[in-house]
Amino acid sequence: MPRYGATSDAWETSPCHKCNSRPLGPAPIDGRFGHGCYPRAQAGDNGYGMAIDERLQALLEQGEEAGCLNLSAVNEFLQGADLDEEQVEGFFEQLEERQIPLTDDCARPDAVESTYVNGDLAVATTDALQLFLNEAGRYKLLTAQEEVELA
Repeated sequence: MPRYGATSDAWETSPCHKCNSRPLGPAPIDGRFGHGCYPRAQAGDNGYGMAIDERLQALLEQGEEAGCLNLSAVNEFLQGADLDEEQVEGFFEQLEERQIPLTDDCARPDAVESTYVNGDLAVATTDALQLFLNEAGRYKLLTAQEEVELA
């Protein structure tokens, strides 16, 4: 089973992505080396000028360097790459094998954790009646004398 659009002859020339070993003999049925690794995929042009497999490898290497991959970057790549279901599954298998987690912010150091004080939360309300009464209470009411004058 070739990975990421690789052809069967790619098996003969492609080293393992983890241990850089080369296969001996024909590809096994499941497309793996004897020790459970896959060969590097051969590049197939996707019309964007950069080959899909080169972009996949660059994305995987970026994830290995950073320790995680941003979910939006992966989603953007997959939408623009025009991969079939088997290739997408293979990509996610590669993420699992390389132990690259998908996260929303990739542990950005500038992400500030929100803190709330109980007093702040006690004052805030979403009750419509309470909001109306708080707003109405800001204005001075008419006295009995002022009501008579206005009537």
